[in-house]
Amino acid sequence: MQILLIDDDAVLLEMIARRLERRNFTVAQAVNLVDARKHIASSTDTHLIISDMYLANMENGLQFYYELIHTGYTGSFILTTGDDMSDSRITDLRKSHPDFTCLPKPYSSETMYTTIDLALARQQRDEK
Repeated sequence: MQILLIDDDAVLLEMIARRLERRNFTVAQAVNLVDARKHIASSTDTHLIISDMYLANMENGLQFYYELIHTGYTGSFILTTGDDMSDSRITDLRKSHPDFTCLPKPYSSETMYTTIDLALARQQRDEK
């Protein structure tokens, strides 16, 4: 399974990537949405995208998810944020898009693994 991680914090990005690789995931990394779009355009096997909500240069992981929906992305998406309840769009997406999950920060590795496992299991179930 391939996971695309998007975060403008390069140290955090690398740390999470290493943890996921130890769990036998293939991990691609992007420090901005330009790099993320390039990866998605060149790869057909991204099963899950994990993106921070607020990125550098006023980029926004939530807006990126809306963009993905409109371009036909069918994989799972996990938004990480320290402020998940303040945006009604997050609540609405949780209700209307079963492939969307929000992972509140700070989170433990175990919580991240569980969230990823649930998202991928839901995706596999939906594909059947």
